[in-house]
Formats: sequence, C-alpha cells, structure tokens
Amino acid sequence: MNTCIKNNLKKLKLKIKASVHFLYEKFIKPKSKNEDHKRREFILNILLLCSILLYVFGFLISAYCTLIKNQNNEPNNIIVLLILLLFVTVYLISRFKSYIHAAHLFITIFLAPIFYAAYKWGVDLPAVLLFSVLLIIMSSILINTRFYFFITLTISVVFIYLTNLQFQNVIMTDRTWKNEKMIEPENTIVYAIILLIIATISWLSNREIEKSLERARLSEAALKKERDFLEIRVDERTKELQKIQLEKITEMSRLAEFGRLSSGLFHDLVNPLTALSFNLEKIKQTKNYHFKEIEDELNRAFSVTQKMREFINSIKKQLNHEENKELFSLNHEINDVLQVLIHRARKNNININFEPREEIKLFGDAIKFNQVVLNIISNAIEAYPLNNFIKIIDVNLFNNENYIVLHVKDYGQGVPKDIENEIFKAFFTTKKNGTGVGLSLVKNIVEKDFNGEINFKNNENQGATFIIKFKKCDQSTS
Repeated sequence: MNTCIKNNLKKLKLKIKASVHFLYEKFIKPKSKNEDHKRREFILNILLLCSILLYVFGFLISAYCTLIKNQNNEPNNIIVLLILLLFVTVYLISRFKSYIHAAHLFITIFLAPIFYAAYKWGVDLPAVLLFSVLLIIMSSILINTRFYFFITLTISVVFIYLTNLQFQNVIMTDRTWKNEKMIEPENTIVYAIILLIIATISWLSNREIEKSLERARLSEAALKKERDFLEIRVDERTKELQKIQLEKITEMSRLAEFGRLSSGLFHDLVNPLTALSFNLEKIKQTKNYHFKEIEDELNRAFSVTQKMREFINSIKKQLNHEENKELFSLNHEINDVLQVLIHRARKNNININFEPREEIKLFGDAIKFNQVVLNIISNAIEAYPLNNFIKIIDVNLFNNENYIVLHVKDYGQGVPKDIENEIFKAFFTTKKNGTGVGLSLVKNIVEKDFNGEINFKNNENQGATFIIKFKKCDQSTS
C-alpha cells in the first residue's frame, strides 16, 4: 500500500514538474540572447503575469459584488477591466515584439497613478512614497541605470512642483487621511504589500544575477581548465618541434662537419691508394719470382687496404643513425676520431696527444661515443687562434670505480665567464657560421645515453679542459 502511494506521489510530482515547465516555456521563458536582457525580460514577464492575475482577481470580485450583491460598481469594473487589458497588451508586446518597449510602458503605467495620488492626496502620502521607491527600483532592474536616474529625477521634479502648488493653495488636496488619529488596517495591508513587492523584485533580480555569476564562474573555471590544457599541449608541441628542429639541425651539422672533414679524409686516402698501386705494380713487374719479396709487397698492400678500411669505417660512424649497443673499445673509437681529424689538426699546426694507459671498454652505442669525442676535440681545435705556433691538445682516458672519465684539454682562448652558463644550451653559439648544436648534442648524449655528466673548467694559465664522465653499465642490465 505504501509503495502504491509513493508511486502515485512520484507520478503527481512529475506531472506538476511537467506542467510548471510547460507554463515556464510558454509564458515566462525569455527570448533574448544577451545574458542581461534575458534576466530583465524574465523579471518583467513575472511582474506582468502577477499584475494580470491580480487585476483578473480584482475584476472578478468587482463583478461578483455588482451581480450578486447588487452594488453599483460599474465605473470601477470598467477601470479595472481597462487596466487589465492594458497589462495584457504590454505582456503581448514583451512576448512577441520587444521587451524593452514593454518595460517602458510598464513603468509608465505605474507612473501615472503615482502622480495622480500625489496630486489628490499630497506628496507625503505613505503609499505615494512607497510606490515611488518601488518604481525607481523597477526602473533600475528592468531597464538600466540611466533610465533609473531619469525616473528618479522626473519623480523628484514633479513632487517638488506639486508640493509648491499645494503649499500656495493653487491645488487643493484631500488631507483627511492625515487628520485621522489611527492608521486604518487597510492602509497597513497596502504598505505591507508594497514592501513585499519591493522585496520580491529585489530577490528576483539578485537571484538572476547570482545565476549569471554562477554561470560566469563555471565558464571561467572551464576556460581556465581549457587554458591550462592548451598550455600543456602547446608546451608539449613546442618541445616536440624543438626536438624535431634539433634533430634536423643536428643532421645538417653532421653533414656540414663531414663536408668539412672530407677534404682531409680524402687527402689521407690518396696516400694509401698510391702506396697500394705502387706495391701491386711492383709485384706485377717482378720477373725473378722471389716469393719472399712478393710476400712482403702483398703484406704492405694488405696493410694499406686495412688503413683504408679504418678510414671508411670512421666516415660511416659519422653518417650512421642506427643505435647499436655493444661492448666496445674506447681507445679504438678515440683513435678512429683522431684519424678523421688528423688532416684538420695538421693544417692548423695542432698536435693531438693520446697515449692510453690501459685498454678500456664500455657497453653502449659506439657511434654516439664517437660523436661525443669528435665534437669535443673539434671544439678544442677551433679554440686556437689562426697563427703558426705549435699547439697541443691532450686527450686522457681514466678508469674510475663507477665512471670512465675523459679529459680533453686545450691551451687556446678558454671559455669567457659571461657565457659559461650558456654553452650547453641548444642553438647557442659564438661562431659566425655556427649552429649551436654541437655541445648541446654532446650533453644530451652523455646524460641520456651514457647516464653520465659533462663539465668544463678554465685552466689556470690558458685554455679549457672538458671533463666527461660515462657511467659504467653491465651488459646484462642494459
């Protein structure tokens, strides 16, 4: 039984809710698009409907008194009916034409009886003052602040003018209400209703403003969330573009470096090729077939081809992109780099000293290690000014407990103090035609591929020393 009652109540609530929604959609819901206009149109429609209902109720009571109680209220009936039709007309204008015109007409309808009452009973009639306050508040809420001041000024001027005429007895007012010793209950009810209307209008206005503020807060929160999301996406996209840009510039830098080194490499390849041709030609011209001499010539030819193979492997390591982790010899890779740079070093009167104390091996990508060493030693070569005195670069490799340490020391110009914090940043360069990629690429490889670190210090006398640490890594854990 209780379940049945609950279901019926639930259905009743749904029907009531549907009816209220239907009435709101048909008779109250504002049609304006602007947020402020929607709020004002909503309050105007509420006031007009309440006024229409109030005058319908008043007309029915007046008609009842005329027909049932035979009271002579025909003039009042006509006045009430005319005012009712006037409010209906204003409501239709608000719904189907323009709520702004309807709001002005609505204020004017209230303004006329206020002036009439002030003219007949005096400006100091409490009902006149309360209705004036009500009208001023409605002007501010339904139209705008400018009209609110206009209505206030109009009422003030009319009241001052009427008071002056009444004081000079030009207009005779009915002051019987003021001579009564007691306030009649009917007047108190009228005052209470006016105050209640003022409070209702203010509540409606504040309610709509609070709704607008809540929507604004929600929109602001949504925009903030969207902004934060966009900032994250922009930051991610920027990092992606920077990474792509860095990769492209690195590729261009690698190709430029290869082009710069190629003249020296090919110069060094000419000598082995010449020696190889000479040895083969000598074998070809040998007539006495002394096998010992032929064997010596072939050994020298094979030695030359091995040298050429080492040169070619050095070039391939600079052009290869594939990651290939294996246990490799650091001494061998450094020697390969020195073979690549030997012509460039000789051209600049630079001696590169590298005398390994022991064979040191590391598990990782040999090509990337090769890149690191090539960039650092190339920078050391470029650190020297263009003159003819003999220059030196010392390359040392140490095997510590957790790290393998590489020192590259030059005696050139050193690193200026004002750029010490900038040299490892991407695209930072002091060279006229530099790309600013070399040292940033080295730092990235050392830190990410070898879990190491790179630093530098200026020497006491002159030049700088770059200190690179490569973390030892077991092959089984990599």
